[in-house]
Amino acid sequence: MGRTGDRGWRALLRVCVALVACSIAPAAVLASESVLLPDEDLLTVWQVRQPVMISGNADPATDGTAIAYSVAGYQRSRTSVIRITQDLAQDASPRLVIDPASGWPRLFWSRYDGSALRIAYARYKPGGWTDIRYLTYGPTNSLLPRVGLGREGAYLFWASWESGNFLYAPIDLQEGRLQSYPRTLPLYSCPESALVAESDGDNAATDAPVVTETRFDEGYDSTGLIDDAGGTTSGAMDVPIVTGLTDSIWSVGGMLACRSQILVIPNPGQTTASVVRFTHGSVSAIAITSVPSPTPDSYGDSIARALLTSTCD
Repeated sequence: MGRTGDRGWRALLRVCVALVACSIAPAAVLASESVLLPDEDLLTVWQVRQPVMISGNADPATDGTAIAYSVAGYQRSRTSVIRITQDLAQDASPRLVIDPASGWPRLFWSRYDGSALRIAYARYKPGGWTDIRYLTYGPTNSLLPRVGLGREGAYLFWASWESGNFLYAPIDLQEGRLQSYPRTLPLYSCPESALVAESDGDNAATDAPVVTETRFDEGYDSTGLIDDAGGTTSGAMDVPIVTGLTDSIWSVGGMLACRSQILVIPNPGQTTASVVRFTHGSVSAIAITSVPSPTPDSYGDSIARALLTSTCD
């Protein structure tokens, strides 16, 4: 990128940071905690109770967090909790995205399955949640799911603290399946300061998609679905807990009309963030921005939204 173009990007970025949340065309798609349903009701998801640390260690088997949701309309409103998350295990970082093929939302979150935190998936349809399944599997923890939509498909992104990386894989939103083994985002690593507690996991291990022909722990069947009856195998382990600061910075956004997505990635120390363009596995830097203190909620989302239109290709 030339010097003139670089100044243009930086000027736009400064304006967007100053405004915190810039306006965006309705066509932009970015995973968030609230979406409008095809029947014009508003679906909202959130995490019930924040994780609690005891003596510097976190036990996801007894964390007790859950994922709640509400459906609000002109004539009715209801609030409930996704049944499988009502156990004692950790369920965290819910994110919603609309499946463009059906118009109905998909939910992604981190759920403890008895050995590690996995990225979980669920489809919402009138009456509740269905097709609940794990998308990642392996000895490492999968955290902070994000989804980027584009003209040629969708990508799931998440963090793996043990290997110090952000990972990604193309995903079929309709079926809830990863379409290839995860890969590591090049050049960009998770900041060590994002960790509150360290894990004893294998640093060299990477997550792999759930192989649907293989039966795993109790609660799976040959389709890879999770039995939505609650309950999680016991067996405590120490896992990293992500600070709210990291969650506010880390963001992925895209537009259905564009090939590329915008990623906002926290740098070590979390005082700055890298803004990059992601195009089918190729990553190019756009800018580095300072992170304000205190950091606004959804700070990274605001940056991604502001730059989507300008990066459309």
